[in-house]
Amino acid sequence: MLLRLILGGAFDRYPGLQLVIGHVGECLPFMLPRIDLALPTEMTKLDRPIGSYLRENLHYTFSGFNRTQAYLDLLLQVGVDRIMFSTD
Repeated sequence: MLLRLILGGAFDRYPGLQLVIGHVGECLPFMLPRIDLALPTEMTKLDRPIGSYLRENLHYTFSGFNRTQAYLDLLLQVGVDRIMFSTD
């Protein structure tokens, strides 16, 4: 659903839109480099690469993924300012 919002241009039309996504972004941050390679802006016709939206328009909760490796990967992909504590 989130990729559909991005590819549909919702964040281009509303650049200040911020969303919170749970469960470490449903694994999208882990796929971020691959998504950017598979769907370049020339193909998507978006204003920015998909990774840019994942880094700048989303906040991620950490519920249910209490593993150091998962946290570190998310931290490296999106930065500490985008991570929120939560519980299931």
